[in-house]
Amino acid sequence: MKYTVGFNWDNNLFSKINYPEIVSVYAGEGNSVIGSGRAPLVIKSVDEKQIKKSIELSHKQGLEFDFTLNSGCLSNKEFTKAGHSRIVEYLEWIANLGVDSITVTLPSIINIAKKYIPAVKIKISTFQKISSVEMAKRFADKGVDAIMLSESCNRDFNLIESIRNAVDCKLVLIANVGCIYHCPNSHSHIVSTSHSCDNDIDQSIFTIIPHSAECMLAKLSKPEDIVKARYIRPEDVHYYEDIGIDMLKLCDRHTKTDMIEERVKAYINRSYEGNLINLIGQKSERKSDEINQEEFGKLLASGNDAEKRTFEYFSYFNFSISDLVHIDNKKYPHDFLEWYKQNDCSRTDCSKCGYCKKITDQVIATNEDGIQETINGLTQLKEKMYTGSILY
Repeated sequence: MKYTVGFNWDNNLFSKINYPEIVSVYAGEGNSVIGSGRAPLVIKSVDEKQIKKSIELSHKQGLEFDFTLNSGCLSNKEFTKAGHSRIVEYLEWIANLGVDSITVTLPSIINIAKKYIPAVKIKISTFQKISSVEMAKRFADKGVDAIMLSESCNRDFNLIESIRNAVDCKLVLIANVGCIYHCPNSHSHIVSTSHSCDNDIDQSIFTIIPHSAECMLAKLSKPEDIVKARYIRPEDVHYYEDIGIDMLKLCDRHTKTDMIEERVKAYINRSYEGNLINLIGQKSERKSDEINQEEFGKLLASGNDAEKRTFEYFSYFNFSISDLVHIDNKKYPHDFLEWYKQNDCSRTDCSKCGYCKKITDQVIATNEDGIQETINGLTQLKEKMYTGSILY
């Protein structure tokens, strides 16, 4: 199996992921005219010189460099004279930096990129939520080089195999998915993050926290939602080789270098002894561990009263989820995925099935006091967010 790895703009990472199975890294800017799938408040700020250096180092190691432009909404800027011009200029700038591919969500960006930077390969982001044969074929017909299927598909083996048989482009899955299965906030989270990357829109930390707070609240209130998340354990990679998946994606690109290294080693070795939470992406960290301090400082310096209340938000994150939940990876049954091969989750009522709940009872241990404290705090935070009191 080949892998693409999230790059956190720390050039020290390259020496730590030097394995033949790692064939590319992906990264992007926080603020840009197109934006990407991570908000500026969690992405390290880099300048052109730093970007060029990282691309050069990736190529020196034989890795392709993929630039993430997977915003889910551009507020129709691409259909205005000024917006279109800025997008074309940005795409040409990226191409001149030497990137090998771009990951996009919007068909409009595919069409513009095909016109102005035809030598750069195009990958479709999982944010496009491709989850059917016909949808995959429509994007393949656009001449894209790779499709990242919706993470909800990861355990639907019949669907993956059908898509594999229908398209010739590469198929990619996110291995360490942390998102809730069929999360109700999925679409709004993508759009919200997209707008948080836009320099033309007033920014606030409160444009990104509702989704992560609700996600953590759901997982802690119902731990089987963690098991339901469509992650692929290192021990189960062979299932996906057998049905023709070309590459697995390891996230996140705002994760610390030592954590990325740990995740890569686990998948290369196809075995992990420890808390599986540490491999899973999009996990909530305590307080400001994942915050871009430079961007955060700009917000505080703005003098906006709402930003001064940001510290109130952090007070609800005294724990990382790994402090609260321990998933013993070695307690999973060796045939964990066989159930999903024989059953269709999209047509099954989880409350009547109970398989994920049974696995939860086998593999998960919880810090009940810490969980209750965090649930109480997040419940209060959610109330303040939706009544608007935290904004005033």
